[in-house]
Amino acid sequence: METERGGHRNPHGPKPEWPPVEPGWIILALMAGLALTLIAWGLLNDPQPTPEAPSKQRRLQAQDGTWVASHGERLIANYLSAHNIPYRYEPEMADGLTPDFHIENTNTIIEYWGLASQPTYEARMIEKLEQYEHHDLDVISLFPANVHEMETRLEEELTKRGLPHDEPPAP
Repeated sequence: METERGGHRNPHGPKPEWPPVEPGWIILALMAGLALTLIAWGLLNDPQPTPEAPSKQRRLQAQDGTWVASHGERLIANYLSAHNIPYRYEPEMADGLTPDFHIENTNTIIEYWGLASQPTYEARMIEKLEQYEHHDLDVISLFPANVHEMETRLEEELTKRGLPHDEPPAP
């Protein structure tokens, strides 16, 4: 069907008239759609932590591949692995105890008290030490002040306990 001007008529009737929309609303709608798309994409592509990938708490990797929570813990893990001392990081032990490190086949654990200067952390530290004593665990306590002498402190503490450890390989 042709119209008087030579164009074609819409068989479904006249084109509907839309109310005028201000440009600000169009931009707002586009931004909202983009935001929702980015959120959905981020949720779908957010990798879940695995033993090979860090979690938000375990963000630093030691030389042996263990993911740890702090620089001090990484120094400890590096020392233990360099000296061939078998350990487990944050193992779940009796009564839900979770020390930072447990030296395998011993009752020795290592705690790095990284936030010891905070009052709320100090109360938790005392509570954990009492639980460790109750379970006859031998605790090596290390603090941020020990970071610059971490290897020396670990050497002294392990030797004092008679725990064998190899010399690290020469660089």
